[in-house]
Amino acid sequence: MIRFLRRLLCRQNRQYAAIRYRVPGTPEENSTRLVTLLAEDFHHVRNRTDEECVLFGRFMSVVLMLERKLECLLLNFDPEIEQRMFGQKIDVFKDLLNSIDWGYIEQEIEEYRALIAPLKELKSIRDTMAHDLSKSSFSYADIQQTVGIIRTRRPDLYAAFQNAEPDEVKAIGAVMTFGFVFSEELAHLQGVLD
Repeated sequence: MIRFLRRLLCRQNRQYAAIRYRVPGTPEENSTRLVTLLAEDFHHVRNRTDEECVLFGRFMSVVLMLERKLECLLLNFDPEIEQRMFGQKIDVFKDLLNSIDWGYIEQEIEEYRALIAPLKELKSIRDTMAHDLSKSSFSYADIQQTVGIIRTRRPDLYAAFQNAEPDEVKAIGAVMTFGFVFSEELAHLQGVLD
């Protein structure tokens, strides 16, 4: 039965549109066309405001700091951690938490595991912003896992950015606060491991 299904499914030929080539122009026309295409692709970047660029830079700086903090913590656990992508570093962090003998402090492992969801959330936003030039910001609604951690762990810091306006400033305030909370938690974990 499996062989029959494989044969049936493998026989389906995929149909693609035929490739159409442009009629070549003169070298000057081809150069002008190339410049025009490049200008079209980068209009999203050119049209960013200074405020959008600052928020984008702050967000990427915090994400890079989070990634570096993970590297420093995981270097003894995985000597090749620096060559891994951010998502892989998060997975190695999860493996580290699973390999620790928590003994009498079983509740702490759940506190550290709770950091994984916000990390993945920020990684997803970072990936979207890095691969889609038209996306230069994110909203507060996009980071609910991150906000939840801050709200439970540091309500004093949560209150500091909760009423910020506009939404993008509120969102970057939450991300920066998470960077601080995450740094605190990793320092505590490093103390447990040493």
